[in-house]
Amino acid sequence: MSRKDDFITAAAKTYQAANVATLSWILNRGFLHGCFLNTKLNPITLEDYAPGDTMRGPEFTYGWIQGRGLEALVTYAAFLESFDPALAARADATGQKLYVGLRDLQARNGHGYFCYDKDMQPVYPAPDSEETGEITLQNAPGDIYTYSDAFFAKGLVAASVRYAPEETPGHLAYLPGDCGH
Repeated sequence: MSRKDDFITAAAKTYQAANVATLSWILNRGFLHGCFLNTKLNPITLEDYAPGDTMRGPEFTYGWIQGRGLEALVTYAAFLESFDPALAARADATGQKLYVGLRDLQARNGHGYFCYDKDMQPVYPAPDSEETGEITLQNAPGDIYTYSDAFFAKGLVAASVRYAPEETPGHLAYLPGDCGH
């Protein structure tokens, strides 16, 4: 084995250990609204964001992050099956809950939005929100698709293939941003 192969093998083990530790941390955090991933942590202080911490707080849910999280959960669950079946099962259980939550949220109005308030209504910060903390309800035009829709769709497609294959065609139709029309 060459030094390059040794490095790649060691790096792969390091990345795998880091990914397993991160996934375990996320799965141990509990959920927002019963099914959404909770990564609401100040990266500098390592303290949980609290209610009132503007749009960083737990009363806000970022839809695009949830879509990306769902895609990651499904991918890691499949990867982990052969060497850590218990962690794979935990990722799948969380993925199944998140799948239903995102599927139902997207089905409600045909879109996935960047940010939701505590009532799971799509919102965005008002112009002076840094000073006022005000938010505004998101306008919901049916024919405009955003990157948030793409992240929702990618997560829904990946999860449906694993958990609800009969629903995959509908999610694939959502992916191009035209609901299949």
